[in-house]
Amino acid sequence: MKFSFDLDGTLYDVSGIQEIFRKLQYVGHKCGILTGHTCRWKEGDLRKLKALDIDPDFFLCTKDGGTELENAKFKKEMIEKHKIDYHFDDYDHLMREV
Repeated sequence: MKFSFDLDGTLYDVSGIQEIFRKLQYVGHKCGILTGHTCRWKEGDLRKLKALDIDPDFFLCTKDGGTELENAKFKKEMIEKHKIDYHFDDYDHLMREV
C-alpha cells in the first residue's frame, strides 16, 4: 500500500505518528510526504525529517502554498494522481469537503 503524511499538525506534531510511518515503511509499504508546504521548503523539511530518522519514499509539495482549502484541493489531486491509499492529515474535515 501507499501512505502519505502531512507535516505540520501531523508527522511533526502528533505523538506516535513518526513510529507509525517507520513501521509501515519497515513492513514494505511506500510512505511519503504530502504537504501544503511550498517546494522552497523541501530541503529544510528533508533535513528535519532526517533528524527524526524518517526517510520518505516520495515528497509532494505545492508550488505556491495557499489557503487551507486550496491545500486540501491540492492534496486530493495528488492522492488521486499518485494512487495514494491512505493520507494522514490534521485537516480531515477540509479533505472531506473537496
